[in-house]
Amino acid sequence: MTSRPGVSGYPRAPGARPSGTASVRPKTNRPAGAPRFRTPGDDMGPWSPAAACRKADPELFFPMGPSGLSREQTRRAKAICQQCPVLESCRSWAMAYPKLAEYGVWGGLSEDERRTLRGRELRAARRPE
Repeated sequence: MTSRPGVSGYPRAPGARPSGTASVRPKTNRPAGAPRFRTPGDDMGPWSPAAACRKADPELFFPMGPSGLSREQTRRAKAICQQCPVLESCRSWAMAYPKLAEYGVWGGLSEDERRTLRGRELRAARRPE
């Protein structure tokens, strides 16, 4: 008898799930297999242990999903940032390392806000004096 996955009466391959069972995945905003992003509360420097986000859900700082939910998550993440004692240090770090802080809310700024600010800074640096 050969193994045919998903057809009852046939043996399953070793380690295969019984047919009709769904995989169990922890509830998260990240897609399956997506890398875990660094969060503002991770060790980025001497300022990071004092970051207010260290006590918050890291998923909040990386909003994904329908635009309404995403906007609400961004608003909540920014509210935490506004009360943070190291807001300026976090923002400076995110602007200095754009590839490491490419996604999410950092220093009270969203991805788009950081991109816009970075563009302004680059244009200002190119202007002749």
